[in-house]
Amino acid sequence: MKRKRVVFLLLSAALLLFRTTWAEQTDKEEKKYYFYYVDSTKTLLERETFRPLEETAEEMLAEITAHLNNEEGTTTRKLLPDDVTILHYTLLDDGTLVLDFSETYQDISPESEILIRDGIVKTYLQIPGANAVEFQIDGMELVNPKGETVGPLNEDSFVDLALKGTDAYRYESFTLYFADKDGKKLIPEKRRVYYKSSINKARVALEQLINGPLDKGRYPTVPGNAELNRVTLSDDVCYVDFNSAFVRYALTDLEERTAVYSVVNTVLAATGAEKVEISINGDKKVTFGENTDLYRFFHWNQEIIKEEEA
Repeated sequence: MKRKRVVFLLLSAALLLFRTTWAEQTDKEEKKYYFYYVDSTKTLLERETFRPLEETAEEMLAEITAHLNNEEGTTTRKLLPDDVTILHYTLLDDGTLVLDFSETYQDISPESEILIRDGIVKTYLQIPGANAVEFQIDGMELVNPKGETVGPLNEDSFVDLALKGTDAYRYESFTLYFADKDGKKLIPEKRRVYYKSSINKARVALEQLINGPLDKGRYPTVPGNAELNRVTLSDDVCYVDFNSAFVRYALTDLEERTAVYSVVNTVLAATGAEKVEISINGDKKVTFGENTDLYRFFHWNQEIIKEEEA
């Protein structure tokens, strides 16, 4: 009896060891790594699998960097342009990977740069211990068009993969309406935006409006702390619901109607809507400033657009 019990325990232990070993091997076999490339349309990312020589941080850093720099000259599909190279890389103790690019990185067009940056981040975050990527150009931190430091980027910085076969991303031109110097007229600003195609255009345009102007001679119309609770389009009407920061604006020399019609004209330029209704935290009966009643439909206002810019 004891002998049978011992045999049973030995068989159970062997079976458990086999299952554990098999599971570990299966997990290792199922682990996939990818290189990313900009597709021929220059609007999406494509990826292909690769098998690293070693799955350690040090070895993968060297291998991925060599691939991106095309050091062996055998890579036909490349993420980086020919004249752009990664000069140095450092993996910090907190998991931030600092990549220092050649000065020619600045010559990449904005449309391509956001996709390239996305592909680089996705590629390097596969490395064990790496949880963010910081971009530098010849030793200086990367800045956005407004001159602000981009800072470390992670998976959340790009929402989802801009890959074929998934929820697609796209580039599109939007016309945003900002104030002139006197705050009485609107001046349009054309902007190319990279966004998730499932997000409605009105929200995309308004988020850009909140971010403020990039071109000289244009001034903000919406406070930077304003937030969009809801943006919906129904029966040729776009319903826009802001948080209370929108009505507590403190923008110097800005007329009430300039702020309101910057929203209205921006929304109508981005959509096929004919009119806009603005509410605050779901409340439609709100007075903006001292004299502007928001409880009505607003239509396109051509007169408020500065003539030489219209």
